[in-house]
Amino acid sequence: AFQAERTLRDLGDKVSAEDRAEVEQKVEAVREALKGDDTAAVTRTSQELAEVLQRVSTAAYQASAPTGDGSQNGSAGGSSDSTDPAEGAAAPEAEEAVEGEYKEV
Repeated sequence: AFQAERTLRDLGDKVSAEDRAEVEQKVEAVREALKGDDTAAVTRTSQELAEVLQRVSTAAYQASAPTGDGSQNGSAGGSSDSTDPAEGAAAPEAEEAVEGEYKEV
């Protein structure tokens, strides 16, 4: 339950109000089940919470993925462009070593 709340906090605005309410409802169900002695209820509510949280997390990360990929590629390209001329001016051997380090996998 704590991890689910922390995940919601970490995702912030990436989670819709409906999804947030659903996760919070499942968290409360788990907490209520923990107050009792029924282990089957605890297991069932925990699994339901995990399924909902997985779905919500996946949707949030997929929604932010295009934005994240674009900014990562842009910053990597910007740092490569600014680094290459400086190293090229320093020594040709250093430039060759940098090319080996920048090899994309």
